[in-house]
Amino acid sequence: MNPNEQNFEKLISGAIDTNNLACEQRKAGNFAEAEKNFRMALDYDIKARGGNHPKIAHRMNNLSVVLIRTGNFSEAKDNLDQAWKIMNFKSDITGFRILFIRMCLALLNDKPFDTYLGQIKTILNSEELKNKAEAGEPWGIDDFIFYISNKLPEDKALLLQTIFNVHNKKQNLYELNELSLWREQYPESLETEWNS
Repeated sequence: MNPNEQNFEKLISGAIDTNNLACEQRKAGNFAEAEKNFRMALDYDIKARGGNHPKIAHRMNNLSVVLIRTGNFSEAKDNLDQAWKIMNFKSDITGFRILFIRMCLALLNDKPFDTYLGQIKTILNSEELKNKAEAGEPWGIDDFIFYISNKLPEDKALLLQTIFNVHNKKQNLYELNELSLWREQYPESLETEWNS
């Protein structure tokens, strides 16, 4: 293995290990350390892969989750906007997760969320999602879902919980049709511009 390959492997390994540590810190409520390590994992991956790889969007989404927990909504929104642009309207696991966290942010700020919900509906009704960023499955943000759910009205909390459970295959897609917020939302093109 030449030095460039060794450096690449070292950066990728560092990104994975640091991201996993940050996830554990976030779950334990150690948000300052989690944020620091999510930023470090993102930096490792940018150095290894460049700025437009799906893994970069995945890392930015992870960072946004902890930023929302600490109340840094502005940076979380900017990260999510940039991550969505990196994904270039792709219907895959990372795209779904970015939309989901962006919808959570809109709900927390009592902003319109119909575009994100419509795009999520489009993705969930499409073929099986690809995983170009090799994101962990199932998605381990139960702590975040619990946090968000306690801040929302019951119908919106139930919508988020059910979408999350469908994504993690704990529930079937048809169970979303029991929720009026889901039934009343039309699918939205992934190219529709987001609300500011």
